[in-house]
Amino acid sequence: MSRLERAPRVFAELGSTNTHCKAHLADLPDGAAVLALRQTAGRGRRGKSWADTADSGMALSFVLKGIELRQVAALPLCVGLAVSEALEEAAGCRTEIKWPNDLVVWGKKVCGILCEGVVGEETAAVCGVGVNLTQTAEDFARRQLPHGGSLLSECGVRLAPRELAVQVLAHCDRRIEQFFAQGLPSLLPAYRARSATLDRTVRVLWEGREAVGRAVDVGEDGSLLVEIGGRVVPVCSGEASVRGLYGYR
Repeated sequence: MSRLERAPRVFAELGSTNTHCKAHLADLPDGAAVLALRQTAGRGRRGKSWADTADSGMALSFVLKGIELRQVAALPLCVGLAVSEALEEAAGCRTEIKWPNDLVVWGKKVCGILCEGVVGEETAAVCGVGVNLTQTAEDFARRQLPHGGSLLSECGVRLAPRELAVQVLAHCDRRIEQFFAQGLPSLLPAYRARSATLDRTVRVLWEGREAVGRAVDVGEDGSLLVEIGGRVVPVCSGEASVRGLYGYR
C-alpha cells in the first residue's frame, strides 16, 4: 500500500513547495505531494535560494506525518537514494550522491534535497526535491554556477516535471517504507554504492574551523565519518559543510 500520493497536487507557480506544505500542514494528509511548475523562492541548506523558469526544473515536496524527530536527520539520505534511482531510471545516466543531500552527474549538481522537521501536535517532516531539467551549460555559466548541471546538459535527455514527479514519488515511497520498517542501516549498502563522497579527500567546515580529511564511511545515524589526523570524526549534516578538494564532489 502506497504512503505517498502518486499524483501530486500541481501548481503553476509557488515561492517554495516546502514552505507551502508547512503553511498548509494541518490541511494536508500524510503522504500529500505538491509540485510547482515554477518555483520562485526555492531554498537549500544554510538558507541558499534560487528561482526557476517555467518547466526548467522539477520542484516537488511531500509530507510525512507521525515521524520521530530523530528520524528527520536521516531522511535526506533515504530520499537521496530514492531520487538517484529514479533519475537513473528516467534519464538513463549514472547519478551519484554527494553527502548528504545533493545528486551529481559527471561531477555536476543536478538535484538538491531539503528535509525539514516540523514540531506541533505531532511531529512531521516535509521533504523537498529540486531537479534541474532543461538548463544548458551556458545558463549555468551566465549565473556563475560552474558546478551546476541539468539532466539535459549532462544526460542529453529532456524530461517533463509532471512525469518525472510520478517516478520520483514511486521510488521515494518504496525506500521510505523500507526506512521506517528496517531503519537507515538497511539502506546504507545501496547508498554507499552510489556515493560521490566516500573514499575521497574532503574539506570539512564547521564551527568556523576547517579541516582536511578522508571520507571513510556513513554512520548508522547518517553522519559522515571522516578520518582527520589519525582519528575518525562523525560529521553531522546540520553542523558542517563538506566539499571535495577537486571540483564539486
